[in-house]
Order: sequence, then C-alpha cells, then structure tokens
Amino acid sequence: MTDELDAALIRLQYVAYTQRRTEPAVADDLEAVIRFASNRTDRRIDPMVITRLEKRAVRAIEENQPTLAKDLAAAVELVGKLTVPKS
Repeated sequence: MTDELDAALIRLQYVAYTQRRTEPAVADDLEAVIRFASNRTDRRIDPMVITRLEKRAVRAIEENQPTLAKDLAAAVELVGKLTVPKS
C-alpha cells in the first residue's frame, strides 16, 4: 500500500497546488487530508473536512469537472481507508 499511498499523496499535492489560486479552502482541505495520511502515529481529521470535500465533489460533477470530482472523491476514500475504527 505504500506505493499506492505515495502516488495518492503526490496526486493530492498536485491538486491542492492547482486549486490554491481559485479555491483556497479546497486546497486547505486537501492539505489536511495529506497531513492526515502522512501522520502514521496520530491520525485525526476534522469530519467537516470530509463533508466539504464531498460537497465540492458533487458540485464539480454539476460543473462538468470530472477530474476534480474524481480527485476529491479519492481524497475522501483515502481517509476512509486509513481511518482506524475505535474499539
């Protein structure tokens, strides 16, 4: 999973960088996901980050931005994969 995770993080960094000028809030949320995924000892993320990314992904679909929608959905999915259920 390390190579897959590295590739996902590189992609998210690129998307955050390209969105920084037009949508700084989305870039901030993506950077929060990157920090979350990079920290192996203490993985916590504000649930609102995920909610905002999901809403923006829906809006991206409505605005005919399928690549952005896919990248945002991938960020949400990555958090889901890395979230350890509390016992």
